[in-house]
Amino acid sequence: MPITDANRHQLRSGYEARNREELPVLVRWFEGVESPRANYLVVILYSAEQLAKEGSPSMRTGASSAASIPLNRKKYRWRRSP
Repeated sequence: MPITDANRHQLRSGYEARNREELPVLVRWFEGVESPRANYLVVILYSAEQLAKEGSPSMRTGASSAASIPLNRKKYRWRRSP
């Protein structure tokens, strides 16, 4: 969603980290604005090696056999309903 003079007053920002070991990064969002419907969904799946590298809690406790399967990024496009 583009930032315009009409919605600038609803723009918020803050610093967030995914976990305690990671440095917080600046994030921005709109409050009180209805999100537009997306035309597509990007699904990103990670391999067991990448999850371990990222420090995923599930990988710290031991990966399941399904987690060791290499996975790829896929992009799906939905058709809008009339």
